Amino acid sequence: MKSNENSLPVPNNCGKMQDTYFPGSPGRDTTSQNFSQHIIDAGDTHSNNNGMFHMKHINEYETIPPKGQERIVDYLNTLGNNPPNVLLLEGGNAAQRFNMALYWAARLNCPNGMVPCMQCPTCTQIREGVFRDVELLDGRSEQILIEQVRKVRGLMGKQPYGEGWRVIILAEAQHMDAPAANVLLKSMEEPGAGNVFILLAPQRGALLPTLVSRSFTLTLSWTRQENPNPDLPEWEQALVTFLQKGQGWFVRTAKKDLVDVHLVRDIIIHCQTSLVQIMNRAPRTLLANNLNIQGSMARCGRMESILALGLKALNARVNPALVLDWTAVRLWKLVREKS
Repeated sequence: MKSNENSLPVPNNCGKMQDTYFPGSPGRDTTSQNFSQHIIDAGDTHSNNNGMFHMKHINEYETIPPKGQERIVDYLNTLGNNPPNVLLLEGGNAAQRFNMALYWAARLNCPNGMVPCMQCPTCTQIREGVFRDVELLDGRSEQILIEQVRKVRGLMGKQPYGEGWRVIILAEAQHMDAPAANVLLKSMEEPGAGNVFILLAPQRGALLPTLVSRSFTLTLSWTRQENPNPDLPEWEQALVTFLQKGQGWFVRTAKKDLVDVHLVRDIIIHCQTSLVQIMNRAPRTLLANNLNIQGSMARCGRMESILALGLKALNARVNPALVLDWTAVRLWKLVREKS
């Protein structure tokens, strides 16, 4: 597969990636880079033959519903009166998105009224991962494959086991291969009575536009990390300097053992947070106050895609330093485009 100017090849099951060319920045000679084949190891199976699901780390770091997301909780409580066929949750972090999906399942199945009690047998089964009308396709630890989507599609011709809704959760749906996405599209068009989908992703730009166009999208708030990376302010300053002057970045990222996957993930998520602030016209971070894309929704959209692709490559185990350099160069080019 060839890369174009705007794309970063992400390893898949199709063999070795071709070279990628990074457009030059001032004072930097660029060279092509090779991507090795990396396959994410398959994780545990999360669904059994009885339709019940087993969940790993469902409550790690977060409660149900997640704290700090009261606006979305209130919206879901109201939305449950007439649920959309497909709900897309973006923003927040992976644990918050997943636990909000469980809250949505409880909202659609709890027998105790508009606000789920989270204490009755139904809510308890949802929380513990043994409720028969919740189907989980889990992209948090493995790629979502076509066989899994087809299996769920086979259930959609049947009524839910209980009196509520069958909720089909696609956790971290950006980790779904193309054939699975195509089958999912057909299922979303004809979900069958009593079935609803919920897609979870860091940002909508990480998903196929055709999936997003069929979804009702809600954006969770990005909450402050309890233990933020102490190196993040220094990296943010370095990125701002690079975007403004095109200097100093590659000397920094070339230092041995300085860049790892956790750092790069924190930097990209911080960039996403800054982008949301820009789009809401409420810049607070250093990056948001210095990123020259204010007032251009088209460029905000392109930044969203760049960051989503960077996370996708990181999740596919592309070299973290390479992902970080690619992301920085793409942002550098973006801020220099004429409005």
